[in-house]
Amino acid sequence: MAKLLPCPFCGCEVELIDYTNRVYGFWDYKIKCKKCRAYMDSPSTAIVSGFTEGAFKQTRNEETKQKAMHELIIIWNTRASKKGRAK
Repeated sequence: MAKLLPCPFCGCEVELIDYTNRVYGFWDYKIKCKKCRAYMDSPSTAIVSGFTEGAFKQTRNEETKQKAMHELIIIWNTRASKKGRAK
């Protein structure tokens, strides 16, 4: 897993939080600053494998889990830092 860069707003440490158990059928992660509480939610990484009993069924395995975390970290790490923003 790639290293998380600090918060682009205040420069403090951030954490990766797993909210998967709170969401039905999809991997759900959030990166959140420990100081200013800025955050970013994971993009949709669902791989739908079917529709049963009135709900979509996601292929939940280690591959899709890693993809969800990796995509969120990449997006977070490519945001402009406080020093790099225009004034």
